[in-house]
Amino acid sequence: MSEIITILFSLIGVVILIFLTYYGANWLNKRVKFSGNGMLKVHERANLGADKAVMIVSVGGKYMLVGVTQQN
Repeated sequence: MSEIITILFSLIGVVILIFLTYYGANWLNKRVKFSGNGMLKVHERANLGADKAVMIVSVGGKYMLVGVTQQN
């Protein structure tokens, strides 16, 4: 009987830890914003293959064509 109570309390502790982690992550997500200052914007993206794409981005008012691959 003692082993069942120990397992039950351990299970309750793990469930409480999961809920605390979930709500803590949500709270932190609302407080911390990872958005930049708006200087870089992706206007268009075209996929060329499984791991290749080209993008039109604007940086500081200048438009640039950027190639994106798996290596770079």
